[in-house]
Amino acid sequence: MSMQKVKLGLVGLGNIGRTHIHNIKSMEQIELVGVCDTVQERADRFAAECSTKAYYSHLELFEQSGLEAVIIAVPHYSHPAIASDAFERGIHVLCEKPLAVHVNDAKLTIDAYAEAKEKFPDLVFGMMFQERTLPYLKKSRKWLAAVNWGS
Repeated sequence: MSMQKVKLGLVGLGNIGRTHIHNIKSMEQIELVGVCDTVQERADRFAAECSTKAYYSHLELFEQSGLEAVIIAVPHYSHPAIASDAFERGIHVLCEKPLAVHVNDAKLTIDAYAEAKEKFPDLVFGMMFQERTLPYLKKSRKWLAAVNWGS
């Protein structure tokens, strides 16, 4: 029995967006239904490379592509607004760190998620904190765990 593909959109095609594109291409269970960037040439280039549609506004991506989930990989200050717009539409969100530049914006985003969960109970929100897998951090964690810190 084959698993149904998740319809995914990607907002932000800078350095980390390119990394996501590379990884998405290797995932059989993902259908990339659209890429979005405010730089039209970049969006067009990545869309052609991925055989998908280019969008220049995250709202157009959300409204027109039929996506179920979105990766947000734009500059930090835009994370809260884009995530909140996704939540309002019942779109699952995986957001690059940090959630927000200002703590009040982070709280508003979390509140928007909580509110959306009432309407969309299965809604998923995740943040990426990929540094924990870096070799020097793994080694530091191992070293700290091995040290006898006393009683």
